[in-house]
Amino acid sequence: MPIDLSRDDTRRQFTATVHGSLTFHEAADFIRTVRVGEFQPYALLFDMTDATFELSSDQVRSLAAMIGTDLTRSGLRGRTAVVASDDLTFGMLRMFDAHVEHAGIATLSVFRTVAEAQSWLGG
Repeated sequence: MPIDLSRDDTRRQFTATVHGSLTFHEAADFIRTVRVGEFQPYALLFDMTDATFELSSDQVRSLAAMIGTDLTRSGLRGRTAVVASDDLTFGMLRMFDAHVEHAGIATLSVFRTVAEAQSWLGG
């Protein structure tokens, strides 16, 4: 599963485009390595319109808990907008959003289109 990643320093935003299926380990590695240090406050547009979310319900909860732990350890990151067009991926990501929100993080939202996501991120 390749993730194409670009950084826009003017907008202070990363854009990640996922191709294929995203596994738990790939998602966890991405979260741990992107938006660290000086890039922590950058926004993230995570585009999964050409991808699927291959995680079980337990893995979704684990990933959300990992983000909560990272928040406690390193502080809040910029907003994250996730885009998914197919119903199954969108539903799994909405469940992920609910778990993340339960962990005290209100800076993530899930959208159907890149335009909606970009608007929520501020531009």
